[in-house]
Amino acid sequence: MSTPSRVIFATSTDWAWPAKLARVFQDGGIGVAAISDATSPLRDAVGADHAHTLQHASPLRSLARAIEAERADAIIPCDDRLVWHLTRLYEHAERVSRDPERIRVCIRRSLGEAVTRPELQSRIALLDLARDEGVRVPASMALASRSDLPAWAARHGFPAFLKMDGAVGGLGVIEIADLAAARRAMSGTAWTVRLAKDLAKFLLRRDRWTVWDRVKQRGRAISIQSAIAGRPANILVCSDRGNIIASTCVEVRTTRFRNGPAVTVELVHSPEMNEAALRIVRRLGASGLLGFDFMIENATGHAYLIEMNPRATQTSILATDFGRDPVEAYCDAILHTRTAPRPAMRNRVISLVPGAANPVQAA
Repeated sequence: MSTPSRVIFATSTDWAWPAKLARVFQDGGIGVAAISDATSPLRDAVGADHAHTLQHASPLRSLARAIEAERADAIIPCDDRLVWHLTRLYEHAERVSRDPERIRVCIRRSLGEAVTRPELQSRIALLDLARDEGVRVPASMALASRSDLPAWAARHGFPAFLKMDGAVGGLGVIEIADLAAARRAMSGTAWTVRLAKDLAKFLLRRDRWTVWDRVKQRGRAISIQSAIAGRPANILVCSDRGNIIASTCVEVRTTRFRNGPAVTVELVHSPEMNEAALRIVRRLGASGLLGFDFMIENATGHAYLIEMNPRATQTSILATDFGRDPVEAYCDAILHTRTAPRPAMRNRVISLVPGAANPVQAA
């Protein structure tokens, strides 16, 4: 009898949807484990015997230990921070593991050839790649310092968004109305104020990762991106070595906060988003569950790619009759395991966060 497949779900957040996704895999007969903070709902979903702690001071070592202990076939990152850690673990496996080849095989199966690509860690590099592939993207530019801002203002103007690589949950994105606001956002004073706020958050919520990110963020790239007047949308795809085998497209109706994660979405058909995702996934040779964020321009109806999330997103939990179920496709292609199909959701408008307090209308 063959050994059942086992997948590790990895997150540094307290989001609820990774636990829901883990249960979907469990219901399909897949063995699941988790690596997360002690407060994550993932731990209850997988059970104490398969819950591992992600150490904020040594994330690579704790990830390697979890992969070895579980003899995992694949690992599903559920936030961008974990993708960042997995790409570094792939590069430095010998430093933290006695079996670096096992670690690399697991990560490569999970992320595909994209694991070695800089686009997984750089917003600006991803947009450059997309532009080369003929995908519509907003104007964007890497910022080395505040001195780069006048050139941007003269060429592209405002409004725009400042974006920091490696941030999670929309917290690394700042909406900018004019040049003065952009200068303030990039100032040392603004950085100190944000650090103080995050320290307060740590004291109130024990949110260690936010503080850790802020301390390390000075080494992270910052870019600026033109704002597109429109409504947000996204696509979740399951890819196997650069080939998309399932996808789910939605337009966002409400969000937790302005420019934040979706609360309510509507299922849609979007050949344009599908084609854009296909071009990028094929170029990267990516595997696994990946999300792509778009803005649907009001004036033209065209989809502009604004960001890629090279990991599972909250729409992974949706099973629709628009196409193949991404979870079933993942189990088939990545784990080589057949699972029973999930019943399709009948509603086109779906609440991803039932009972969310004070959601805001998407732009």
